[in-house]
Amino acid sequence: MEISLIAFIPALIWAIAPLLYKDFLVNNSVIKVNFYRMLFASLFLLFPFFLFGYNEGIFYGILSGLLTLVVGDSFYLLSIRKIGASIAAPVAYTYVFFSQIAAIFLGEEITYTYFVSSILILIGIFILSRGNKKEFRILGIIVALGASLFWTLGQAMIKLATIQNMNPMSIAFARTFSACLILALICLIKDKSLKMRTTKNKQLLLASISISDLALGSSLFILAIALAGLGITIILTSSSPLMTQLIAKFSGKESPTVKDIIGGSLIIFALIISLIY
Repeated sequence: MEISLIAFIPALIWAIAPLLYKDFLVNNSVIKVNFYRMLFASLFLLFPFFLFGYNEGIFYGILSGLLTLVVGDSFYLLSIRKIGASIAAPVAYTYVFFSQIAAIFLGEEITYTYFVSSILILIGIFILSRGNKKEFRILGIIVALGASLFWTLGQAMIKLATIQNMNPMSIAFARTFSACLILALICLIKDKSLKMRTTKNKQLLLASISISDLALGSSLFILAIALAGLGITIILTSSSPLMTQLIAKFSGKESPTVKDIIGGSLIIFALIISLIY
């Protein structure tokens, strides 16, 4: 299978998944929906984890799970609830740019495209934050940026785990299972219950989405990082937010305006040129 296809599959999954998660956030808390996502994915990944085993890279997998999935994904789900997936996705994916900024502190050279990208991102976020007269998006935008920050930290941990040559599915399990335990504890403290308010058929749907998102998507993403490197993998998966907007528009799940799509496109364009040039 071509490496580009390996990276494109998670991009497509991650474009569709947030639109479907939104339905579960209507009657359930963000933490509880996130807990069930991790639970379903962990159950699916349990056998591969025992099959492939683990090494010292599991430490970084656990750290990634805490940063990316517990905190980052909870912020992302909250932003989806507040402003919709078609707006939250482009803003949250600014983690791609922030990852490069973080690399500067590790000794990488600053290029002029970083400044161009930062201006385009700021313009894109400003356009998305405007909404219409009946909407107040600022808080949702800030929450999505919070997701971006923690995703930035978590992606660095994934790279460290792959350096240890740990199997991608084992890394994915370490991430989801560690996150599952923490989220379960928070649910029990906050809600005194792990029960979800939805039908069994809806739970099966959530299980399917979660496994596709966190097990299949994450494993292919980690595999692509190991085979092709972090840079090219993120370039390919950066198309996901734009696909979210287009799928939302044509499926009727959400109604992003032309202005919203322009704002999202500016952000995605900024991410791509910052990685290519």
